[in-house]
Amino acid sequence: MKKLFVLILGVALLAPMASFAAPATVVVENNASDSVDDMLTELDKAVTEFISVAKKAMNGDMDAFEKMEAYQEKIDSLVEALEEVEDDMSESQIERAEAIMMKAYEAFE
Repeated sequence: MKKLFVLILGVALLAPMASFAAPATVVVENNASDSVDDMLTELDKAVTEFISVAKKAMNGDMDAFEKMEAYQEKIDSLVEALEEVEDDMSESQIERAEAIMMKAYEAFE
């Protein structure tokens, strides 16, 4: 699944725009299912917001570039945290993560 996260995020989120700053740190308890669900919810929100501001930036909205950086950092942090607990994720959590990544990929097809 780690390869899936990296591949889809790389193509969907980084390809249309330049790469931004290094990810911030997300602290996570390794075996907490609720924590994974919370991270997936946050990832979904961040990806949705990133898509919105990226489309604005692609249409010339220069203010959107600053917002993109913040969302990209959050996405990077969440993906990194999810990769740390991927072995403990349930099948439904893995499917949810894949659906979020596909949403990002499809937004920039």
